[in-house]
Amino acid sequence: MGEQQNTTYSLLDADDRELAAKFSIEEDNGEPCVVFESAGDTKRPRNSDYNEALKLMLQRLGRARATLTKIEVASREMMHRPADELTFVPDGYPLPLALVNVEDYMDLRKKIGGAAGKTAQRPTAKPTSSGNPTKRLRLFLSFKPGPPRDSAQLRQIIRFAPKYDAGSPKASIGEDAPRTRTKRAGPSSGGQGFEQDPRTRLAVEEYAMRQAELHYATWQAQRRHLEKGLGYDIEFSRGDERLFVEVKGTQTPGDRVMVTNNEVEFAHANSERSVLFVVTNIEVSEDLVCRGGRYWVFERWDPKARERLLSVKDYWYELPKQESAPCEVEPGPGSAGPSKA
Repeated sequence: MGEQQNTTYSLLDADDRELAAKFSIEEDNGEPCVVFESAGDTKRPRNSDYNEALKLMLQRLGRARATLTKIEVASREMMHRPADELTFVPDGYPLPLALVNVEDYMDLRKKIGGAAGKTAQRPTAKPTSSGNPTKRLRLFLSFKPGPPRDSAQLRQIIRFAPKYDAGSPKASIGEDAPRTRTKRAGPSSGGQGFEQDPRTRLAVEEYAMRQAELHYATWQAQRRHLEKGLGYDIEFSRGDERLFVEVKGTQTPGDRVMVTNNEVEFAHANSERSVLFVVTNIEVSEDLVCRGGRYWVFERWDPKARERLLSVKDYWYELPKQESAPCEVEPGPGSAGPSKA
């Protein structure tokens, strides 16, 4: 991927605060790997945000659909040891691990630290010693359908949280938007598509999430989209009411969207409280600013009640657009993409 091994970068948190933690990008047999620098001790302080930054990195790689294939201790003084003495598997997280399916990134970070501490210990270490949980690590990755196009793109994915203007764009909520009924829709030719560029995909996904939160602005929202196998993205609550909202975003007209088996089964079992929220025609600039589009709200969503609209992909679900009036997203400054390095 063309990155010099000794070129290190810091992570920024969601408030653009630079964290005291460094990483670099390398390549192994055509696949990327990330070297995460160790933290110091009280006598030699460095990389003091190691734990927070490692958790953020794992989470951001999960959003980019990375699979963690191998982890090894990369301490320079241990490089003379055989490779099998440097590699480890965190307890409870067998490898390869699709990071998007991780339910608790803090727990994964702790398990990595615990396993790293017991790996490649010094000969003088006591057998009962838990070791150093903040060692220098090398994380080997794979991506589907393919890796980021270059090391700079992967660096951006890790360094920056997607940035979106909290005050805009505002969604225009149509008061006459009907609830979804059971009438079947005919076939359609358009599709949600699959964005090859992971940064564009993440920007579109986050923009759609933001529109859903604006639409249900009077409800309390708890995002669930990174939790394993729940079958919905956001849980909204208002008093005793609860809604489970699956959010889809696309740059296409979105006549159909991709839904997983978990999403179909959950919506079927909870149809009275399930909602499919689809944002279509999203415009994305070269610097990953999302604007415009229109959204469709399908309440009491039960895809199994209209199985003719499903086809295996996991599933393609053809949107019954004649049953829900679209709402235009009002013009606004849009959502700012990640800062440039």
